[in-house]
Amino acid sequence: MNEDKAAEAAGPPKKLTRTEAALEKEGISVAPPKRARAPSATLPPRRFARVASVA
Repeated sequence: MNEDKAAEAAGPPKKLTRTEAALEKEGISVAPPKRARAPSATLPPRRFARVASVA
């Protein structure tokens, strides 16, 4: 929720891509992609690969 307020307070980006500029010109808004998980979630521990011993 705080990210949304910060983004609104920051206003539109100063430089738009060609696609963003075309959409903006036509008055079309596109929602950002939905997050798969919470941005504050931690990543699971890294799995270690087994190394075959050479005899």
